[in-house]
Amino acid sequence: MKDKILINFFLISESFLIENVSNNLSLIGVFENINSPIIPIAYPKFSASVNFTVLEPANLKCSVVIYDPDGIEIARTQEFSTQTINKNQKVQLLNSFVNTVFNKLGNYSVNLIVNDEKISLSNLTIKKI
Repeated sequence: MKDKILINFFLISESFLIENVSNNLSLIGVFENINSPIIPIAYPKFSASVNFTVLEPANLKCSVVIYDPDGIEIARTQEFSTQTINKNQKVQLLNSFVNTVFNKLGNYSVNLIVNDEKISLSNLTIKKI
């Protein structure tokens, strides 16, 4: 599946807005690090926004999954399923995570899963201040 999808962007942000008239997407507060004086931390809310192009027609089951530094799943979005996506069609997934608990310092991976295969990832680093 990796060779059938082209990732246009995969970003983590505080939130997103979609403009009513133009349908433009605005990402607010894009970040790669969470700094905290205490561990564990429950982060109140953040978004994972993914935009990709399908290079061959396909039916897709998509979700976004967060893994801790040891590779253990800590959060997952609800799965999104499509009918047949046409060649060169763009897909945009806007996912929110609420009260996600990070139990360890280190590098977490935020992964796009398509048809049970990891396609892409964005890193999220938890640091103690």
